[in-house]
Amino acid sequence: METLDGLAISGPLYLISATQACNLCGKENTIAALATKDLIDPDEPQEEGDGYLLSYIADMPADILDAVTKRHPNFEIRHSLTAESDYYMTICECGGHYGDHYVQKQILNQAFRAPGELQIEKLFDTGNWTIPCGYSPNLEVGNLLDSQR
Repeated sequence: METLDGLAISGPLYLISATQACNLCGKENTIAALATKDLIDPDEPQEEGDGYLLSYIADMPADILDAVTKRHPNFEIRHSLTAESDYYMTICECGGHYGDHYVQKQILNQAFRAPGELQIEKLFDTGNWTIPCGYSPNLEVGNLLDSQR
C-alpha cells in the first residue's frame, strides 16, 4: 500500500453537509466537507478550540471515501480550473462543480448564521489518517464539532 504525503488527521472525523444552489442550473444540492478537531500541520501551530474544514483533498483513504460516498454519491474527484488541480468535490447532476472555496464559504456562513441548518455526522470515532489536503481553521466549526461529542 502506498503511503500518502499530507496532514496527519485523527478521529473523530465528521462530515458537515449543507445545501447550496448550483451556479450552472440553479438546482439545490447537498454539499459536503470533512471536518476534525485533531490535525497536525508541522508548518502551522493549531489553536485550542479550533475545528478544521478539510479542503482540496487530492486523495483519501478508502475507508473515508467509502463512508463519504455512501452518504453523498455525488462527491467525486474532478479537475478544478480555478485551483488548477484535481480534488474531491460535490458534483451537480448537470455536471457543475461545487469548488471548495464556495463550499467552505457556505458552510462557514451557516455555522455563524444558522448552525441548526447544517447536518453534522460523525463518520469515525477514532482513527489516524494521512490526507493530502488543505484546511481552514475556525473556532465556530470547533464549537459545532464539540456539540456532537
